[in-house]
Amino acid sequence: MDFTLLLTAYAGTGWYAWRLFRDNDRVPTFCYFWAASILVLVTGAVYNVLTGTQASYVNGYGERYWVGWPTYRYTMLLAAVGVICVALGNHLARRYRWRLRLPEFIDARCPNPKSLARWAALTFLAGLVPFLATGALSPAQLIAGLLASRAAKGAISALSSEGGYFSFFNVFANLVPFGVAAVAVLFWSGRRPKLLLLGAVFFAFVAFASGTRSATAVLVAPFVLIPRYYGNRKLFRRLATAGAVAVFVIAAVQIVYRTVGYQRASLTRAVSRVNLLMLFDSRQLNWTAQAIKDYGPRFHYLHGQSYIAVAVNPVPRVFWHAKPGGYGAVNSANLGFAYGSSTTSGWLGEAYANFGWVGIPVVGLIAGMLMGILDAFVMRSGPLALAVLLPLQLRWIIWARGDSVFSFDPWLFGFMILAGTMLAVGPARDAGWQRRPLAGAAT
Repeated sequence: MDFTLLLTAYAGTGWYAWRLFRDNDRVPTFCYFWAASILVLVTGAVYNVLTGTQASYVNGYGERYWVGWPTYRYTMLLAAVGVICVALGNHLARRYRWRLRLPEFIDARCPNPKSLARWAALTFLAGLVPFLATGALSPAQLIAGLLASRAAKGAISALSSEGGYFSFFNVFANLVPFGVAAVAVLFWSGRRPKLLLLGAVFFAFVAFASGTRSATAVLVAPFVLIPRYYGNRKLFRRLATAGAVAVFVIAAVQIVYRTVGYQRASLTRAVSRVNLLMLFDSRQLNWTAQAIKDYGPRFHYLHGQSYIAVAVNPVPRVFWHAKPGGYGAVNSANLGFAYGSSTTSGWLGEAYANFGWVGIPVVGLIAGMLMGILDAFVMRSGPLALAVLLPLQLRWIIWARGDSVFSFDPWLFGFMILAGTMLAVGPARDAGWQRRPLAGAAT
């Protein structure tokens, strides 16, 4: 019954997502979130139910814990409630016309294509600073370091403060998705700055070689999605299909590399070990069940700590040692994993760990409303605002399977630096680029 309810909930919200996608000129945020939820939650339930596999998880001491079918069925029920509440919150937010000036403020700094190219170059330069500062001047050295079990991360740690709490590399690298999105906007609007495009390819390779699946998706996705924003529907369908397959295969290969290490597995061996279970990451619902089983009986509820951490995380921990930690880090410590690791349960597990079962519908409603408000921004965005907000839209894909700090702080760090620069630049004098009329703008 709970399994049927979960599938029914995702089918109903999928119909809602399709209506949004069909009726809007630009891709609504809920569509991203819904697709990601299918991959990381529903596939796990289907696998466990059809195979009769008992959901389990392993703690930091290597001990296996069985969730138990009663807890797992309860998890599926809460997952169904959660996705329905996200859809409901999104629908409520879209009933109102949000008159917020953020897109206008951003686009005022970008009067023509040349200025957008300068903004893209700025973000790429900021992303290159750490590599230059650590002496990785040679591309050959950088590639060799990345392929040798991610040695570049060890070199970059020289820029980190006490205990690795704050890394200037992370701050600057978080600007890279903004630059990639800006390049995508230029590229698909008919302006192709070759140097910037080569830079986008370079950073996409860095993200892939470092084993960061989420960063790879964020860097590649704008080139697949932007055609929808510029009206080339036929090309969009072809690229969306090819891009989705490519991202899934890349992610599956990276799972193998993350498991066995670059030095012990060749690319051929990694591809041979790819399977559908790894591709869809079907253990995510198991970890959600772990949070539902553990928080309350074994661990104290977090009472909103992981959500506060999103706002305060930009403050270096070297200046605030007692700063609230993100859910993935706290949960990992509770389970006995080593310091610096992160064991997340997706947004469902995080909501339960903070507030119990009531947290899932409440957080779902709030998240859905935030997606609707973000869509109001995106529907009014010119080229620069679209390049800034598109990475935020894509962070909701990661939020479906990760914790809030991991999902949104990369965008927040980069936006803080960009916002400071924009305040210093001041508005442009001319009226800005002509914006194409949008059909079905968010209301």
